[in-house]
Amino acid sequence: MMRRTVERSQICPSKNTDNICPREFNRCLRRLYPSIREKEDNISLPRCWDSNQASSYLELSQNGLSVSFKKNVSLQGDKDPSGVVRADAPIPSSIGLYYFEVTIVHGHRGCMGVGLSKTGGELNRMPGWDSSCYGYHGDDGNFFSACGHGTAYGPKFGTGDVIGCGIDTLLREIFFTKNGKHLGTALKGNIPFEELYPTVGLKTPGEQIHVNFGQVPFVFNISNYSAVLIKRKIETLESIAMPEDVRQHTDRIVSSFLGECGAMDSLEKFENVAKIQQKMNYEFLRKRKEIIEMILNAAHGSSIQANLENYFPNCLSANPRVQLVLLCLRYIDLANTLREPPASFKKPISEAGQTSSPSNVRVANSKFRINTRHKSYKRTRHDRSSSPISVSASTRKSADLHESSVDAKNASTDYYSDDDTGECMMTIDGISITKRMYTDLLVSNELDKMCYIMKMGREIMKLSKEFTLTQKERQILEIAMTMVLTTSPIEKHPLSSAHRRYIANLVMTMINHEQHLSGENGTSGSHRIHVYSELRGMFMGWQTLHTEAMSQDHPVGAISFLRDVAVYSKKFEEDDVDYSDEPMEEGAADDIQTEG
Repeated sequence: MMRRTVERSQICPSKNTDNICPREFNRCLRRLYPSIREKEDNISLPRCWDSNQASSYLELSQNGLSVSFKKNVSLQGDKDPSGVVRADAPIPSSIGLYYFEVTIVHGHRGCMGVGLSKTGGELNRMPGWDSSCYGYHGDDGNFFSACGHGTAYGPKFGTGDVIGCGIDTLLREIFFTKNGKHLGTALKGNIPFEELYPTVGLKTPGEQIHVNFGQVPFVFNISNYSAVLIKRKIETLESIAMPEDVRQHTDRIVSSFLGECGAMDSLEKFENVAKIQQKMNYEFLRKRKEIIEMILNAAHGSSIQANLENYFPNCLSANPRVQLVLLCLRYIDLANTLREPPASFKKPISEAGQTSSPSNVRVANSKFRINTRHKSYKRTRHDRSSSPISVSASTRKSADLHESSVDAKNASTDYYSDDDTGECMMTIDGISITKRMYTDLLVSNELDKMCYIMKMGREIMKLSKEFTLTQKERQILEIAMTMVLTTSPIEKHPLSSAHRRYIANLVMTMINHEQHLSGENGTSGSHRIHVYSELRGMFMGWQTLHTEAMSQDHPVGAISFLRDVAVYSKKFEEDDVDYSDEPMEEGAADDIQTEG
């Protein structure tokens, strides 16, 4: 079979890549990675270099696709100058095969590296020198894997070359290409693929590269190589030894799935037909289903927590993550009960050009703060008896409201004056507010509620610091906290269905874990989790293959395609992968680059 030959004149970056519109860029990425749904899954694919993750030695083009080492930058005091830049988004760990290419526009001595790294690493160290960082270097052809000592891998590269970097998150391997030819697997094994960014590093002033994240066709035949990897994945799955009692476990998986979906009638009929001896706990499933449906149907957070503590009293106290999201639900419910704001809350905010609006009760007004001690404030503590809160006649209702009755009871209060406006301010349990606002809140019976909301907000923020928040949890927290700060009328149910589904999954996982620990139904929880995890991993592998097969020319035949492969050992119609026959640099192993 004929192999493609690639001339250097054919691999220079096209000027058209600079003018590609975002819509066409998105189409290209969808064709390359059909299993990734960016909007649905709230993830992003790399599209350009990130100026916020770029060394000060480097300069990015306007569209973020080209990067160069500054020519006139001062390198005094830096014995081994290096500049690194990462892409604007990490590679999704569920993507399977991912690939990008870098064209060396100006390479000089080839002192540059192409690879992958995690965010937060040093921006003045070449790819591959730090932990969870991998890079192929052009000056010696070595591959660096999380250390400063490289291993001989491929040929050197420089001006005019196109270097590709690819990973496969299912096979867990990293490979590189040069000018459209595969250089072989650089690393394979237990690689932490989470939050890895495409990365390049430059070392010499004047060096310049141009990246192709998929906006134009690659020099390397990635679709052909993808077919080869699919075949390897299928062979890997077929080599998995199945347990002798696999039918028992698969029946249990089906019944577990029906139980999690809440399909109680179908579950009962299936267990009877499958003759499952150890049936599911229907009372447990009913209680769990009730709680999950409450979350999905936007029931009150306090009701959800009450039912959870009633049905499963031991699980919530040991799970701060679920405590946090439930507190956020309760916070949202309380914020929704805030009524028409008092008159003093309706003053327009001149700086923002806003008009009076009932929603302004939720604005972070300059006179309504939590634990704020700005320099512009001259705080003067007064004796409470000598500084009562006066109430204007316009804020009193039918009965006269005496000053003594407006003073805060059973609370720690502090009085001071605002240097900017001269207004009298007070702090009640850490909440700073004008005396007039306090009076209006008290008259409208909203003060206790507002104080309670603020205290709950502090509790939420304190709890959020006890563990690392996921992206979804951070979004839920931000939505909840802005309920009393937004300048726009708020929604009654601001959390999206995806956020509520995430909370429901958290709660379900917590409940299931508690059930496994308790060993209900006389079965060891750890054994069931182990068996379920192994089988689930195998089925998820088949699901990935199905998704990849869906991207072929005839999506409707994807299921039949996989069936034919598994049952009839159908062969792929594939071309040979074009592997490089260019030798490694002589003496590369003896001239290993070490970290500077």
